[in-house]
Amino acid sequence: MDEIAEAAGVAKGLVYYHFENKRGIYTAVIQAMAEDVMSRTRPDPSLPPYERTVAVIESFIRWAVEVERFTLAFSSGPGADPVVSRVIDDTMDHHVDAMLAGMAEAAKELGVEDKSDSPAMRYAIKGWVAFVWTATMDWVSAHDIEEQVLLDLCVHALGGSIAAGRASGSVRA
Repeated sequence: MDEIAEAAGVAKGLVYYHFENKRGIYTAVIQAMAEDVMSRTRPDPSLPPYERTVAVIESFIRWAVEVERFTLAFSSGPGADPVVSRVIDDTMDHHVDAMLAGMAEAAKELGVEDKSDSPAMRYAIKGWVAFVWTATMDWVSAHDIEEQVLLDLCVHALGGSIAAGRASGSVRA
């Protein structure tokens, strides 16, 4: 806490006033990062549907590159911090909701049937969002393919996810 107060240029007591302990600071940083990525990946309604989607993915990749040294904090999985897991889940749900809303808007713009409201499509898009998240975080660590290849991979995977959601969308429990 001493180093944090010194780096922030404030008294240690002020840090403790706002954050009970290091975990409180950690949680606040994770939440701020989640809010930042949600803000940066807000779709631009002035763009056509395909370009809008590509811009969102590009923004996510840029965000991940900028916060590269913090991406480990966003690791999820068995034994992951429950607060981080909740923040990641909430952030992914935000992106799923935004994607489904964008799909509904795009269907309307293009004059095609909207199938974005089926449970199957929600699962398909949630899987795609998790894919983009995981592939990007892994790529940030490895940088073993070009950024454009990662972008293309994410865009093409979306096509497959939408096709799967549409094909499975009429089957309900």
